Amino acid sequence: MRRVRLIILAILVLAITSPGVAWGVGNIHLGKTKIYPYLNVKGLYTTNVFASAENYEDDFIASYVPGIRFELPIRKHTILLDYNLVNTKHDEYDSENTTSHNGHLFMNFNIGSSFSLAIKNKYKKAHEPRGSSATGDIEQYKTNDASVTITQKMAEIAKLQVLYSHVIWDYKNPANAFREREVDTLAAYFYFTLLPKTSIFLEYDRSEVDYYSTDLTAPVGAQSYDSRNQRAYLGFTWKMSGKSAGTIKTGYQWRQYFLDTVGKYNTWVASIDLNHDFSKTSSLKIVGERVINETSLFSTRFFVSTGYHIEFNQKFGRQFKGTLRAGGVEDTFSDPDPTAALLEKRKDRRSQLGASFAYLMNETISFAFDYDYYYRDSNVDVNDYIDNRYQLSINFKM
Repeated sequence: MRRVRLIILAILVLAITSPGVAWGVGNIHLGKTKIYPYLNVKGLYTTNVFASAENYEDDFIASYVPGIRFELPIRKHTILLDYNLVNTKHDEYDSENTTSHNGHLFMNFNIGSSFSLAIKNKYKKAHEPRGSSATGDIEQYKTNDASVTITQKMAEIAKLQVLYSHVIWDYKNPANAFREREVDTLAAYFYFTLLPKTSIFLEYDRSEVDYYSTDLTAPVGAQSYDSRNQRAYLGFTWKMSGKSAGTIKTGYQWRQYFLDTVGKYNTWVASIDLNHDFSKTSSLKIVGERVINETSLFSTRFFVSTGYHIEFNQKFGRQFKGTLRAGGVEDTFSDPDPTAALLEKRKDRRSQLGASFAYLMNETISFAFDYDYYYRDSNVDVNDYIDNRYQLSINFKM
């Protein structure tokens, strides 16, 4: 792995010594198609590579993210295609090495001045890291999220959107077969303009979750966790003076399992996404959400996550930017954890504190140094962990 560090150092030296005029952003064209290659190289030091409650082991991790994006404008329409590969190499524990693939297709067709059709497809062959997986292991999965959205504007005061999506989840580890599923969702949104840049909206969606396998040992005696879900929201969205923008919505979710023995679960749900520019150089972002997630722990039906993330950005001139961030999430699982000593329901509290400093050398090359502190406090002690991560990254784009 010494070679990995030497390669990162060589790229860093090359980036610093390369003249900025030798690079250009978006300077590769194939007819009307714009081609944007990019590369991200990271060196990460972690104090707890296994996300363990005790007996911490540290490690150095190098990751390479080469990617390419295509943009094809066709009159008023747009087609975007993006792909990247994420390759991680560990210095000491090469059993933790992973390779992930990410693909994204987006097509937007504007028909007339009031009607549009958007088609999206996101594919991932990726991994849940130990620190965020419920099992504490690295879990490899594949997922594909395909959706179609139709938007109809109604004069200048209203807008109607209808969305259909189909999502597939597949896991490599047979122990995660109980998580494999398909989700079909039909959603409708109605926006009504109250002020020139402020709208109220109603949102309703209905989804059906179809699990491939059955769990015969669930504490409620279930043979399947297939369910029908309905959510209704009331929300506001605004964008004022180019300084403040945000969306706030709150509502209720009804979850009914197809087997009566599994029962049902109803609760409130909400989300908030706020962005405010104090000046041209400083900004604040606040994100929060309460949501029901599909099961990630054997013999539980679902878990509820309630969390937030706050980020403050400060620019120093044109080339430097500093960031402070903090976040917290509480995950509450639906049923007793069979690994818990008292067979109690598992509850995790996850916290993050971090800071970063970035340097934009030119339009092509940028550098960043990040520090993050992660902490998980679980009522099932074996799931506790603390980690300190230090990361240096180099980004190239054309």
